[in-house]
Amino acid sequence: MRLNIEKKYKKNMEEGMMLPMLKMFRKLVFPMAFVFLAQTIVPIPALGAEARTGIIAATAKTDISLEQAIASVKQNFEVPKEFDQFTSGFNSYNNRQSWSLNWSKPDQDGGSFSAQVDVNSGEILSTNYWKNTLPAESGFNLPKISYTEAKETAQQLVNKMLASRLGELEYVPQDSRVIPLNNYGPVTYSFQWKRMVNGIPFPSNAINVQVHGGDGRVTSYNVNWSSEDLLSAQGVIGDDKARQSFSEHKLLQLQYYVPQMIRPLAANTKGQARLVYQSTPSDNAMIDALTGEPVTLEKGQWLAGDGLAYDNGGYGGEAKSSGQQPALTPEEAKEVEKTAQMITQEQAVEFVKKWVTIPDSLTLRNANLGMDGSYRPNQVWTLDWNSAQQGKEGVQYVSARLDAVTGELLAFNTAPQVTTGTEKMTPIDRATAQKLVEEFLNKIQPQHLQDVKLVEGFNGAYKGLGEGSTMQEFNYQRVVNGIVFPSNGMTVMVDTFAKTITNYNLNWWTLDFPDPSEGMIQSNAEEKFLQARPLELNYVQIYNPSGLGEIRLVYQPSLDNVLARSNIMDAKAGQFLDWQGQALVDLPHPYYFKDIAGKSAEKEISLLGQAGIFGENKEQFKPDDTLTVTSLLKAMIIAKNGAWQNINLKDEEVLQKAKELGWWEEDLSPTAGVSRELMAKLQIRILNLENIAQIPSLFQSPYKDVKVDNPAVGYVALVKGLGLMKIDGADFEPGRVMTRAEGAYALVETLGVKW
Repeated sequence: MRLNIEKKYKKNMEEGMMLPMLKMFRKLVFPMAFVFLAQTIVPIPALGAEARTGIIAATAKTDISLEQAIASVKQNFEVPKEFDQFTSGFNSYNNRQSWSLNWSKPDQDGGSFSAQVDVNSGEILSTNYWKNTLPAESGFNLPKISYTEAKETAQQLVNKMLASRLGELEYVPQDSRVIPLNNYGPVTYSFQWKRMVNGIPFPSNAINVQVHGGDGRVTSYNVNWSSEDLLSAQGVIGDDKARQSFSEHKLLQLQYYVPQMIRPLAANTKGQARLVYQSTPSDNAMIDALTGEPVTLEKGQWLAGDGLAYDNGGYGGEAKSSGQQPALTPEEAKEVEKTAQMITQEQAVEFVKKWVTIPDSLTLRNANLGMDGSYRPNQVWTLDWNSAQQGKEGVQYVSARLDAVTGELLAFNTAPQVTTGTEKMTPIDRATAQKLVEEFLNKIQPQHLQDVKLVEGFNGAYKGLGEGSTMQEFNYQRVVNGIVFPSNGMTVMVDTFAKTITNYNLNWWTLDFPDPSEGMIQSNAEEKFLQARPLELNYVQIYNPSGLGEIRLVYQPSLDNVLARSNIMDAKAGQFLDWQGQALVDLPHPYYFKDIAGKSAEKEISLLGQAGIFGENKEQFKPDDTLTVTSLLKAMIIAKNGAWQNINLKDEEVLQKAKELGWWEEDLSPTAGVSRELMAKLQIRILNLENIAQIPSLFQSPYKDVKVDNPAVGYVALVKGLGLMKIDGADFEPGRVMTRAEGAYALVETLGVKW
């Protein structure tokens, strides 16, 4: 569709228009520069003797050298030739090591291609491609490839990279993603496959792929795959018992809530708290599927998320060598040579030990080699040690940074745990620490202490790491009318050896609080909540500060319902809320119309549905129905400004916005049908060509029934010349009311014009 506008205009206009008019049109329009948008992979074997090409290969005897990692990526992904600046780094996380490779184009245009490769298996864990594609023209970003075509590209990549794991993968429909058609950036399609183990989802183990809607290129690929053994599902409790436990332990709690403030309150106004039911813990309301008891996450623990594969690595695709490795570019060879000259990880550790005592009880959990984002010319080693034995005596954490060429120590941080039983330094117990805290709060906040409660439950206060702990944290939540308000309260940290308060934080807002009696009763709230988000049996993996934790079988509220992906529900209306306190029922989402197969403009209608447009009738587009004024104007507004702020516009708001944009001048009912003449005017207005269309001397009419003295002749001629409507015959029929299918086709053709 990206045809030169002059050729297309000439071809269409010469059918019934004078050549002198075309020449005049060129003089006025074409200086504006219009154009139309119009091998299964297996581990790579070592190449002969062990090559001294990288830090790890040289000292830790890993299987994959830096040179082999470069070759692996170049064999399986296209690295643009213009990305000729190459750097590398090394990552170590949770006993998984990977090479970090980065090709870039440092000129004005910019761009980069990066990859993570497992140093032991040669598996490609992730890739990411970016190129500056800011449009040189104005217009809308219509994808050149469809969602279906992009999905096929992503599926082919998954089939190639993860052939042995396809039996454990299940595609996750991305039914909540709208495709923006604005000019802020290229359209990108996202796809995900989650891991299924014996029919049970393991959502955090997933494959994510992104495909560019313009050229169909894969822009992102990453894998997260746990290698640990999984629990058997034998002996799990049933859905009914899980629900009973959910209710008995009150994992849905009546609370006060205020959304995050986007803008300051107006003068002399007071904020309004909202009565809600919220799952508690807020994001991790889980029932152990074997015991039926709530799952408690300690301070510092978290659940593995879907995005961890990109950062932490996992087991990615099996790589297949095609035989001879691609030759290294001079830039790549230079990087390999430079990397080989840097100090090794083991040497870096020894440099740190000259200055910092690293107890034998600590394990090196993270070793990262890379640029630190400053003007420092050399790369930097970042090293982190953690204790695998939480609750034991001694130092629990040490971190350090040093120059990877000179070995200069740049930073370190240690959190010591003093041994208990020392006569000169005996820590106070929690009760004594709490007394110290409350004495402090009685002095600094006596008016608030009576309106809080100490939180000791799920994901609550950090009580230290055992008998020898040096720190104690106390978290007090605000209580109003007997209802907790988690956003408000006080937090205090105590050093139990120094017997001092090391941290204090207060949140306390002036708000209006509704009466608790205004909300629905607990049983009704649970029924409504679990009806939208039924408890689902899943595998989850818990992470600890010291590394990977256990994998457990749990029941947790489902996230499958796009309109209920929240843990907060309005206690009065029963609607799920987003972070702004808006009802999720009003969220924009794509429409997959069920009545357009084989119909005229099926492709164009489907594209607009993907963008969240023309969804007045949900899954029914009704292609043969009359196109109304507000339906078309709302579609135009969403196409230009996105669906998020415009999906719920009322008719009068649609007309007002269209006037503000300079699109709407007529005096018609919002429910009136859109004629061909009106459609032509709106098409030219959205293209900002109305000033040209209103010069009648430029145009001859391309249709018999549109006279040259008709004020609309310029609009009609431009629409004809640009091919923005599908009209057969010699008559335009300006008063003919358009169908929704005709309107969809005309709108997409208009959005496809670039200038």
